[in-house]
Amino acid sequence: MRRLILLLGLCAAVVLPAAAQETELFAGYSYLRLNNGTGVNLNGWNAAVEKELVGWFGIVADLSGHYGSPSGVSVNTLQALFGPRLKVDAGLIEPFVHVLFGAARGSAGVFGSTSSDVALGIAVGGGLDIGLGPVAWRAVQVDYLRTELFGATQNNTRVASGIVLRF
Repeated sequence: MRRLILLLGLCAAVVLPAAAQETELFAGYSYLRLNNGTGVNLNGWNAAVEKELVGWFGIVADLSGHYGSPSGVSVNTLQALFGPRLKVDAGLIEPFVHVLFGAARGSAGVFGSTSSDVALGIAVGGGLDIGLGPVAWRAVQVDYLRTELFGATQNNTRVASGIVLRF
């Protein structure tokens, strides 16, 4: 009987933290200040999936795309970044920080001729989610986004806001 109680206690200790795990889906608007020597403003989208491993720590897959045509040059960027996220659940508000690594793709085209490059992308930043239950608002997410496209380093700023679904 004692072994059965110990076994049930061990199962509960393993299952209860797993039940607390949460998945978050984020989708929203994103602004990118592309610092390529001249400073270009691009608009686009940001989407992410986070799998919470414990209450304060999760793994994130973050995708974003930004587009614009400054001075008649078509500029597009795509980022696929992955990494850890730390967060604090303070009830109605949930601040977080993350460090993400992955690939960045940039392309520029003028008069039908396009050039593109793929390189390392790194994002360091954080944000603030507001809301309880299954739906929240990502009031702000701000990232320093470093890319190394076309043989040059870009030190960019990315700002996003949108809806978070939790399940």
